[in-house]
Amino acid sequence: MQYKWKSGYWALMIGSCLVQAASANVKAGGINAKGADGGLGAKMQSLCHFSGIDRVSIDALEGQLQQVERSGLLQRENTGEEGCVKVRRMDMGTEITVSPYGELEHFGFLAGADRALVYIRDGAVLRDSLIGAGDKTYILNDGTTGSPGVSSNNEVRDGGVLYVQKGGFSEGTVIKNGGIEIIEAGDAKQGSSLGAIVQKGGQQMVKEGGRSDGAKIYGGIQTVSGKGNVQGKEVESSANSAVIYSDEDGTLGQQQVYGGGIAANTKVMSGGLQTVNMGAANQAEESFVINTEIFGQGRQHIGKGGGALSVALSGAAVQVIHEGGYAVNVTIKDRAQSWLYKTAVLEGDTEVDNFGRVSIYAADEKNRAVAEHIALNGRNSTLFSVGTENDTNGSLVKKLSGIGEVQFISSGSDEHYSQLYVEDLSGNLHFVFRTDIAGDRGDYLFVDKGEGDHTISVSDSGAEITDPSKKSRDLITDKSGGADFTLTSLSGVKINAVDGGTYVYGLRQRKDQGGKIWYLSTDPVSDDPDHKPDLPVPDLVTTPSTDAVLSVATAAGLIFQNELQSLRTGRGILDKNKKNTALWARAIKNRERVATGHTHFKLGQTGVMFGFDQPRDLANGDFYVGGFTGYDQARITHERGGVSDMDVYSLGAYATYFDNKGWYLDGVVKYSYYQNDLRAISTNNLAVKADYSQWAVGGSLEAGYRFQVAKNTWVQPHGKLTGVHVEDQKIELSNGMTGDIDSYASLLSEMGVSVGRELIFGAGSSLTAYATASWLHEHVDDNRTVINKKNKFITDVSGDAAKLGVGFNGSVSDNLVLYAEASYLNGRKIKQSLQGILGVRYNF
Repeated sequence: MQYKWKSGYWALMIGSCLVQAASANVKAGGINAKGADGGLGAKMQSLCHFSGIDRVSIDALEGQLQQVERSGLLQRENTGEEGCVKVRRMDMGTEITVSPYGELEHFGFLAGADRALVYIRDGAVLRDSLIGAGDKTYILNDGTTGSPGVSSNNEVRDGGVLYVQKGGFSEGTVIKNGGIEIIEAGDAKQGSSLGAIVQKGGQQMVKEGGRSDGAKIYGGIQTVSGKGNVQGKEVESSANSAVIYSDEDGTLGQQQVYGGGIAANTKVMSGGLQTVNMGAANQAEESFVINTEIFGQGRQHIGKGGGALSVALSGAAVQVIHEGGYAVNVTIKDRAQSWLYKTAVLEGDTEVDNFGRVSIYAADEKNRAVAEHIALNGRNSTLFSVGTENDTNGSLVKKLSGIGEVQFISSGSDEHYSQLYVEDLSGNLHFVFRTDIAGDRGDYLFVDKGEGDHTISVSDSGAEITDPSKKSRDLITDKSGGADFTLTSLSGVKINAVDGGTYVYGLRQRKDQGGKIWYLSTDPVSDDPDHKPDLPVPDLVTTPSTDAVLSVATAAGLIFQNELQSLRTGRGILDKNKKNTALWARAIKNRERVATGHTHFKLGQTGVMFGFDQPRDLANGDFYVGGFTGYDQARITHERGGVSDMDVYSLGAYATYFDNKGWYLDGVVKYSYYQNDLRAISTNNLAVKADYSQWAVGGSLEAGYRFQVAKNTWVQPHGKLTGVHVEDQKIELSNGMTGDIDSYASLLSEMGVSVGRELIFGAGSSLTAYATASWLHEHVDDNRTVINKKNKFITDVSGDAAKLGVGFNGSVSDNLVLYAEASYLNGRKIKQSLQGILGVRYNF
């Protein structure tokens, strides 16, 4: 790429070597001046000195000055020379002209003239003065002496204007709120400024060939624009070695370069802003800045027709290259960033270190942003390919190398995808892609010539990344086929698959006429990257999020059943003890493992219940009626990562009948309310969550008969039927997955026998120990859940299980009974279930 900046760049560099920054040292009784054009260097003696003007007597003859007094003190130093300061009345104000080599100092602070027009020509000096409201001062070299007019250490504010023209020179000017310093060329002579300080509300304008050196900008504005005639040559307006800050209240300091202006060696500090562009239509000249350093939170904006050569960004600095702008040889360190919009260009080498970032916004083929060479030198350095309005938009990097990361991201709240074109790929880079089913969308990488070993991560999605019936999604085309890619998690750990909605996808490759294609596929993969199956497995592999939804849907019914099971302890297998009102409390601890289909988890349950009952005497037996409430906390540990929590609040009633002949009948109804916190871990080790609530109702009916086989020894067979209905619920996970959980149903039958013996110790104390063996069968096998509105799953925990238990109850006194039970259950789908119950009952 060729730009006009190349000729201008070398001209400015040579000029900077031959022409040093303008400087002037103004001393008492004389001037030692150096002009920017190198024309001055001798020491000049002042012919007259005038200190302060309070008011001007317009009665004086034109060209002469009547003696002026302030507070009775003589203000004019009488040197015997007449006309060293000439004053005349004008419609626009009072004109004051200082004669060649004369000095005017301390003007304007305590004394001045309304709307003064001050002319400093041909070796004259204005020093330590104020240019205020309505004042205009001209620093010139338009006479015959060959010496510049000089402004030294003056202050401009409140609408005052200081003009440095036609070879004039300004040093140490302080420009405050409303003040302006204008530096420009005229009569083939360059006006120049050295060491100006531009504060908030102040402005330094460098135009038409003027030059500024060493300005410090504290919340003010420096503009650099246009060209002018200097010694018969067209010269760009220029600013050298400016330093830009914000002021104390955070107002931005600004350097604006446009319309053919040049700025070199600028330092942009926190709160500083440098802009470079061609300016308005009538100023359509290319502008550029050279050797810019941007620190802290400083910013650089490059617009159409603007260029930046050799830029160093550090700290949290930001460079923004807008449409039609360009930058050459950029270094990005720390957490600094460079943003490229459509048609923007990064020429030369872009070196990205530490946590540096480059963001390239995608555009159509004719308007793509282009980077010549981006080197991601640090592991944490990043290139962002930013999706915009159209998924086919892209950007071009001619050469991409290094060890950093390339991320595909989206601009705005709507999800957009992009295409990154790389002509030459090398190094060991990490690419992070996104995909989605909507319109078969996703990010894409095109490589012409590729080499090196690279890694790929695909951001997990709970939504479908492609139609599972298609089973694949292309990611990369490498025309040369020379680059190698490996699938890893976002943290860099090698994995075999990523979450793509309901199912997981592995990385595969194929060859076609366009080169080697790398793609995601639902072909079965193992969670172990080193696992190689002996035979192909036909089933698709679900994601951890899918399994978590199915597990939580199943767990609600199991928790309900465990609570019902704990209620029978102390009633059905206990004989009637006292025929009066009783209060009771019990604690439950349960652990079980479920392994079936896509529901693999461990369930831990801890809870308490409180209740009461009251007996009713009947002709042939005893009838007990009671109520209870309870709270349970359940933890569901998912086999593929994550722990979900359930808080369960219960309320219910029960009735038990003991017949005098030995048989009994027990019934329970219960309502439970669940607060569910689903927590899963994706394949990429990212947290996935969903919070929702639901309710459940159910009950049980148990019947049994007690045989007295010996004194204080009994055998009690029983049968039990338990039914549960859990509310259906629609949930949405944080990764975009949706789950439609149908109402869960359970019908559990149980047949068993208990054997017990009672030991009586007297004084109201006794101990009954017993053992129980049961066979259980779950009848419901078609509970359904739909993932992402399209993939239906059946959760089936039906089948047989065996249960063994032991327990005791002991009467401590006539009123107090303690009891405990431990049981173990094992089945084809519910394995290693352990339950422990402790209880206390007090009879009034």
